[in-house]
Amino acid sequence: MNKRKANTIILLNALVYPLFLLFFYTRLPETIPMQFSLSGEVNWSLPLNMALIAFTAVLGLYFGFILVKHKDTNTYPMKDWLVALILPELYVIVLVIAMATK
Repeated sequence: MNKRKANTIILLNALVYPLFLLFFYTRLPETIPMQFSLSGEVNWSLPLNMALIAFTAVLGLYFGFILVKHKDTNTYPMKDWLVALILPELYVIVLVIAMATK
């Protein structure tokens, strides 16, 4: 996909995560489940602020990695573009699951 068009789509899609936090931050639990057992019980969780810092750091690092890795090309490979597109939604899904298990 053309780099300019892909960057625009990725940027607009990346706004899903901060907008979700803006509207639902007060409803999030104190801990975010990170691992579940086969029976559905929470095995491991992170405090809310640590989870949000980790999510934001990974998202920023991945976007930066993609921009630096493909700075001299005119297009992004499909796998890199799709991961950059899906990553913010995955974080929102994790937070929604945390709200549902609260």
